[in-house]
Parts: sequence; structure tokens; C-alpha cells
Amino acid sequence: MKIRKISNLKKILYFGVVLLVVGCSSDNRPLYRNLPFEFAMHYNEGWEKKENYGTAIVVFLSPVEGKLDAFRENLTVSVDDVTSDISLNDYSDAVVKQIQMIDGLPDVYANIIESKNIVHRWKPGYQIVYTLTKYGFPEEYVERGLLPAVDKEGQTVQMMMKIFLRNQKAYIITFVAPQEKYDQYIEDAESMIKTLKIY
Repeated sequence: MKIRKISNLKKILYFGVVLLVVGCSSDNRPLYRNLPFEFAMHYNEGWEKKENYGTAIVVFLSPVEGKLDAFRENLTVSVDDVTSDISLNDYSDAVVKQIQMIDGLPDVYANIIESKNIVHRWKPGYQIVYTLTKYGFPEEYVERGLLPAVDKEGQTVQMMMKIFLRNQKAYIITFVAPQEKYDQYIEDAESMIKTLKIY
């Protein structure tokens, strides 16, 4: 009876290992792994990867749709050092306040659509969805007389930000798209974020 139990245990453990291997290798998309910042994620075929892009550790840019595609939808991962005693709610509240402060800038309007707690791989996180509208064309074009100083319609982008705290670091994943294309690309972005692993 004892031998049989041990044999069954070996089968269960072996099956668990098989599931683990299959589960880890089931996503055939390219894998981005960052050892210094201890995270990895798969990204979509055709999306361009750029490291150390502005303040981001990595940015994934959507494929160019054509010659007139002036804005490439993108997903960025940034990492911020935090103190050990700050909570996810306190950090997220600070981010929300920063977004609200943007609304006070000249010719910029910010609107928070959603702000809520989420769970990612059984760990708590926070999600903020908001729009930013910028009125006024870039100064260099206005100065050269190519565009008027006032842009009545404005340019609006919609952003989704997910925040996770691990090992005294805040991992901030941000997806940005023109508002009219947000729904078209959000599933692609979510499919990448779902693969995010923070070690």
C-alpha cells in the first residue's frame, strides 16, 4: 500500500511538472525578460520593442498602419523605487492626484474614467483609465506659420495604467492610444499585460 501511494505521488508530481512546462511555453509570442528589474512578459508579433525609451524601461510600439499614421499605440513598463512602508492605495492615490494636477496645466484637460483595485496573478494591483486632451498645436509648427495657434478640437489620447508594488518597487504598465483607436487596441495590450511576471 505504501509503495502504491509513493508511486501515485510521483505521478502527481510529474504531472505538475508537465503542466508547469506546458504552461510556461504555451505563449509563442516573443518574450522580453529584464533581469535587473526582475520582470518578464510576452509581446505581440509585429510590435517594435525599444529599451530605455524616455523614462520607461521598455516600450512596445504597435505596427505602423500607413504613411499617415502619426501616433503609434504603445505599451510601456516603468519601475519606480518606493519606500517599504507605502501601501498600494497610498501610491495609487498619489498617482491619481498627479493626473488631476495635469488638468491644471494650460490647454490640457484630464478626465479620469475609472479608478479601481485589481488582481494580477493573485497579487493586488491598481488600475486607472483616463483621457488627456491637449489643445494647441506644437509651438515649432505655429512659429513657422504651418498651423494656427489654437486647436479647437484638441487631440485626445486614452490611457490605461496598471500599478503593482513588489520588493520596494512600483511597476507601472501604461497603454496609450488615440481615443478613437483605444477600443481597437486594448485587447492586444491586455493580452500582453496578462503575461507579465514580476519575480
